[in-house]
Amino acid sequence: MERWDAIERENLLTALRAAAPDAPTLCEGWQARHLATHLYLRRHRPWQSFRQGEGSVFATLAEEASDPARYAEVVERFAETPGRFSPMRLQDGPFGMLANHVEYVIHHEDLRRGAGPVPPRTLPAEQADAVFDGATRFASMALRKAAVGVVFVVPGGRRTVVRKGDDAVAVVGAPVDLALVASGRRRAANVELRGAEEAVTTFEAATA
Repeated sequence: MERWDAIERENLLTALRAAAPDAPTLCEGWQARHLATHLYLRRHRPWQSFRQGEGSVFATLAEEASDPARYAEVVERFAETPGRFSPMRLQDGPFGMLANHVEYVIHHEDLRRGAGPVPPRTLPAEQADAVFDGATRFASMALRKAAVGVVFVVPGGRRTVVRKGDDAVAVVGAPVDLALVASGRRRAANVELRGAEEAVTTFEAATA
């Protein structure tokens, strides 16, 4: 079985290395330097990744990374393997697929689509299936407050009910786009919403 989390981390690193520190992302208020800082702290020092206000490690490092040389350092620190005795090294084992794969896919799209629409990526079938599985797990939590049922559908492929309800809305798109919907990025996702007009309107309002 391929370690898609490791492969996607390399894809994300390639995109980060090619980006300028101030490149836009889909994350509100974040540029590439903020995203790189988040990824580095999440991978190596997660206890410092949650506090992001003024004076925090995150804020300080992201500000320093406005300098291209410092930005490059942060990106390469994200690339490094956690220390031999670090508990974070566990994420480079099987746990990483569950914890990191879809996270990396979403953040890769944050960077790719930050400046506007781009051509879709073509993923290997096995990875696309893994993204779909992760997207449905995300959605079962993220869409729990939606007042309608939700079904994720891949055109000509898989479908899964992610929220039960009488007035269901089918969200139709590629697995990567479904992952964006599940993570609160519907406006950047290339999806079609199918269902009764009132149900679709309710879903749109819940995922604006």
